[in-house]
Amino acid sequence: MRDSNIRHLPVVENGKMVGLLTLKDVLKIEPSLFELLVEKFELREETRKPIDRVISREAICQGCGAYVENVTKVKGSLLCERCAAEQA
Repeated sequence: MRDSNIRHLPVVENGKMVGLLTLKDVLKIEPSLFELLVEKFELREETRKPIDRVISREAICQGCGAYVENVTKVKGSLLCERCAAEQA
């Protein structure tokens, strides 16, 4: 997989695809292969995560516990639009 830059292999049962085998699956079974894989592959997951961008008003709503990108401070609490409207 490493030498051919293959990250996923189909899993076939009775001629029908039933899943994919990934490098992560292989590493779960054989963690000692990590160093070999890191040498070959550029790890790109970090660029896919929202941590790359900073959202100045993001927070967890203290009313309902949901993640929101635009919180409002109401009576000292950070709230989503729905919870802020209920407080009004």
